Amino acid sequence: MYLHPIVETSGNIVTFLPSEAVVSLDDMDYIFIYEKEKKEDGKLFAENRMVEVTKGGADGDYTEIIVHEGFNIK
Repeated sequence: MYLHPIVETSGNIVTFLPSEAVVSLDDMDYIFIYEKEKKEDGKLFAENRMVEVTKGGADGDYTEIIVHEGFNIK
């Protein structure tokens, strides 16, 4: 995925993604984190983990995401 970062000098450091990377389902917001590649029936697939997030502010095509306490990307 190609990122075109936008920098503002508000003093706040936030995590953001393209807005289309945040998926809403049943009034909750999620992102998908790559876990590993796996083979099924001889075909290679990417295995992802769905992680609940809270949407913050948005600017153009980017949305701030706030991960829940205890989130560990590993």
